Amino acid sequence: MVCGTLRAMRRLVVLAAVLALPSAALANGRFPETKSVAFRPGHPAEITLGSTVGLLLSHDDGKHFFWICDQAIFGDNNNSFDPDYKVAADGTLYANTQGGLRISRDGGCTYELAAVEPSLTHQKWVDAEDLGPSGELWIAQAENGMTNEVFKSTDGGHEFTPVGLMSKIIWWKSVKIARSDPQRVYVTGYQVTQVADDGGAISPTVHVKRTSDGGTKWEAMPIGDFTLASNPMVIVNAVSPKDPNLLFASSIGANPPGDKLYRSGDGGMTWTSVLDTKRPVKVVTFLADDSVLVGTIETSYRSSDGGKTFDALTGAPQIQCAAQREDGQLFACGANWDPDFSALGVATSAAGPWTKVFRFVDMTAPLSCPAGTVQKDVCDLQLWQAVKEQYGIKDPDGPPAPDAPVVTKKPSGCCDSSGSDAESAIVLALAVGVGAALIARGKRRKKDCCK
Repeated sequence: MVCGTLRAMRRLVVLAAVLALPSAALANGRFPETKSVAFRPGHPAEITLGSTVGLLLSHDDGKHFFWICDQAIFGDNNNSFDPDYKVAADGTLYANTQGGLRISRDGGCTYELAAVEPSLTHQKWVDAEDLGPSGELWIAQAENGMTNEVFKSTDGGHEFTPVGLMSKIIWWKSVKIARSDPQRVYVTGYQVTQVADDGGAISPTVHVKRTSDGGTKWEAMPIGDFTLASNPMVIVNAVSPKDPNLLFASSIGANPPGDKLYRSGDGGMTWTSVLDTKRPVKVVTFLADDSVLVGTIETSYRSSDGGKTFDALTGAPQIQCAAQREDGQLFACGANWDPDFSALGVATSAAGPWTKVFRFVDMTAPLSCPAGTVQKDVCDLQLWQAVKEQYGIKDPDGPPAPDAPVVTKKPSGCCDSSGSDAESAIVLALAVGVGAALIARGKRRKKDCCK
């Protein structure tokens, strides 16, 4: 009882401190979560970690993570959309956003808006992107009230070519390249409600298409095998890196509040339902041992028979993203607080055990960029001090070197940081409008700091 009272008092004290911070300190008002993880081909120690509070880059296998704020990436556009960041072998960084495709060619300091359609003053929402094994980039547009298309670039995003999927009524929602045959590409789209000639409504539907020649010709795949939600949407989640005909797609919301996962072994001609999830499917990943990992924020699953059947994983983090690195290490986004206490974890297999790589309290510093860049003038000079206070981030002991040794930290609180650090970050979430959800999570919390 005494311990619980003390914890409550600490929360109230930190809440008062957070509410007194300037408005810029509250960043974009979103709950801090990691959303995507990617690696630069040929440079496995470089980790690109997307999150709701900005982009995080590590060049030393996760020993240090440097922060890039949303303002540097998105410019003046809405930053509530989480890009699926892709990194090319030359270090070029791609971010699909609601205001178009943004590209960084200088290690993350500046971001140019790609002129996908040079004649437009406003570039369209890029809802999905994929990067092929030879650096070919495909993007899918989903702008409301405008003509959408799928484009590809073979010169690092300097020029884009439409692939013949122009539509005024379809939002293109996913695009996946087959690594074993980059000429094979799958896309899916959502056709919005239409008005019929008699004034009635034409219900929305989905489109699943594939090309086997890099976009010259397209085939419409049957959708009759899918169970669809009332607001139908199908997303291609993953294509086998070994077999271009083996792929997975999820019917969003078809098992409310979760999804239905489908498998095709014949290039999308037929589909078999293989998994009903309790929560939305966040990621499907083919692993080097030929197993398949499916991640949700409640339960994650693994298949050892090519995705025909799945078993629930025990001890896995609340997986919102996952990717296997060239060296076989498996990385996954987890919950920064309860129950994972790991915003990024690593394991040698989906079965675990999982080890913490990063939490938001472990951010090192803003990415160092020249004066005159948004990253320097806004992220570093205006916002970083408040971010430090919010998460309880400590200054590094001297400038971190790329080959700095791993420093083993002794846990001084129940969250692998100091108790006050964790309280500060949690109360930040309360202050920016997610208090009710966080309080509910707190009631379910099993770990007792007093034990």
